[in-house]
Amino acid sequence: MPDVTLSGKVRAGFVYGSGKRFTFTARRDGLVVHCFRDYELLPEDIVRLEPDGPGILARGVRIVHTRRDYPSLYFSCSGGVERIEAALVEAGFDAGKLAPGQSGLQPWHVAAALLAFLFLGNLLFGRP
Repeated sequence: MPDVTLSGKVRAGFVYGSGKRFTFTARRDGLVVHCFRDYELLPEDIVRLEPDGPGILARGVRIVHTRRDYPSLYFSCSGGVERIEAALVEAGFDAGKLAPGQSGLQPWHVAAALLAFLFLGNLLFGRP
């Protein structure tokens, strides 16, 4: 199966880049993330790929890995997680490492923030 390369936004630790030179390559035998240098990960190095948000709001993935000599890695592209997952499948990589979109902003976060905002607004600006 052929390697599949996507261009997009890459973050490696505190280093960030976007454009055609910043890539995510899915191969049968691992992943390669390029952000000013190549970060090659074998399937046994990858714990999971976490979407950066819930459902359709997710634009990219955090690559949770066990390599101590690599920083935290993140990749996003137009097409979002669906495009990344399609690239993994097309390259023959184990797409089962893609975790469900449970990380990021959850609906209860929004509800709790709204309630706190209303409570504090009423407390500070409400009439006695």
